[in-house]
Amino acid sequence: MSTNSILQAEVRGEIKANDQKELKRCPFCAEVILTEAKKCKYCQEILDPELKTSAVSRLKWSPATAAALSLLVPGGGQIYRGKFISGCLWAFFVAI
Repeated sequence: MSTNSILQAEVRGEIKANDQKELKRCPFCAEVILTEAKKCKYCQEILDPELKTSAVSRLKWSPATAAALSLLVPGGGQIYRGKFISGCLWAFFVAI
């Protein structure tokens, strides 16, 4: 990283003059961030590949599909989301 970009970051108040941390530009928004940053504080993009895969894998179900199943079959959306017991209980109480 060039001295000029480090000075610009100091002027904007992003780092202190006595801070000796390595800086780089975010590949998504081009703002100056710390090299060891796992997430950009400006664009909120996840930079760490491990965190990115875990963040993507959190939502394995579609809310639209769950809603459609709930309309067709009581408890179907819950079962689709992986909440089998909750879905079965919902179907049972609706059927009564």
